[in-house]
Amino acid sequence: MRFRITLVACLIGCFFRVSAQTSVQNIAHLTILVPFKGFITDAYEIQDAAGLHVFVASQEKKGKTDSLFVKYFTKVNNEWRLDWQIKDFSVGAAVNVFTVTKFADIDGDNVFETLFAYEVGGGDMSAGNIVTRKAMLFYKNKKYAIRGSFKVGDADKGDVQMDKDFDTIPKPVKKYAIGYWNAMSDFLIIKTIPVPTD
Repeated sequence: MRFRITLVACLIGCFFRVSAQTSVQNIAHLTILVPFKGFITDAYEIQDAAGLHVFVASQEKKGKTDSLFVKYFTKVNNEWRLDWQIKDFSVGAAVNVFTVTKFADIDGDNVFETLFAYEVGGGDMSAGNIVTRKAMLFYKNKKYAIRGSFKVGDADKGDVQMDKDFDTIPKPVKKYAIGYWNAMSDFLIIKTIPVPTD
């Protein structure tokens, strides 16, 4: 009987510890404790089974160059370790981060995957300008990108491409990323991607 009670108590305790491990909080309005350049456009504190993390997206304008920086940190021994980062820029046109950043435990391991999207060249909407929009998935701290582009004033929705490495990750994760891209298609003015069958 004592063993059964102990086992039940352990299972209940383990359940609540796992549940408490996963949370996401928008901290863009708070003091950001990790290094970044320019001004903050998006920032989150993430807690999952891999620890405490900070996601921060920032932009910097210098002359005609508009730069984007996205970084992901994990707190290790009271210091912030940089897990990954991307940098992108546009000359003469804006780089815009969409407010559709998402953290999801797609594969059920209590560690969040990160998805975010941004646009390069969207500040110049004159006819003939090429606008590129990108959706980024970070899975196991590796980047997988979907990129689409269109020409302003052209009725054609342009083209869309997925990194070949998408074929190396679990199908549910790939399908989730495609769904994320397709959900934005109405305002992205770019082609959707057929969802793979099981």
